[in-house]
Amino acid sequence: MSKLLTLSQISLGDRFSNIRLVATDMDGTLTVACKFTSQLLQAFENLAMTGIKVLIVTASYFRGCR
Repeated sequence: MSKLLTLSQISLGDRFSNIRLVATDMDGTLTVACKFTSQLLQAFENLAMTGIKVLIVTASYFRGCR
């Protein structure tokens, strides 16, 4: 299993070449008024086009947003 590195630990030339997954919190990080913005959805699409998957996580009960 590979060691996890922060982006600052990866050399500039290789900064994104080994990234296969981005995991991020959702509540208050990705959402604005319980919704994904068009800019965020475009960023997800850009990541997908480069082969990077996005894992959205939350520790909260997500009933309030629809």
